[in-house]
Amino acid sequence: MTEGADKAHSGPHAREAVDRHEPCGDAGTRTQGAPGAPTGAFPALPGVLAQIAQIAGREAALALALACGGQQLYVPRPDRLDASHRLVVAVGPAAAGEISAHFAGEMLKVPMARREAARHLAENGLSRADIATRLGCSRRAVQRYLQTGVQPTIVG
Repeated sequence: MTEGADKAHSGPHAREAVDRHEPCGDAGTRTQGAPGAPTGAFPALPGVLAQIAQIAGREAALALALACGGQQLYVPRPDRLDASHRLVVAVGPAAAGEISAHFAGEMLKVPMARREAARHLAENGLSRADIATRLGCSRRAVQRYLQTGVQPTIVG
């Protein structure tokens, strides 16, 4: 990896994890699937999304990344979670309840997870152009996400 690439992956947005929760493991070796899925069935999700995938499922984690990626999200207690909350709108009431029960009262930094989101959207039939629009990147970036599995550095 080049020095510039190292700098692009360091800093405040490199690994958006909740500090008081256990780390998800070595970024180069971890794999995370939906509950009941074979080990290694899916590429690992970054940061707190890996924990959310374990709690509420991979679909909920990816939906949260698409709706709130790159933002902070306050997770209220389950008794204060209503239908208009961003979490409920993003993942649905059942998954939001599971996430709220685990992260109640915490501020989460939700990673963008563009590579994983691009793969998910492609599996659901979206074109590269539609994926690029949805993720706010170029079609060429989407092509790289889908071909190599390596997330390119976004300049701008």
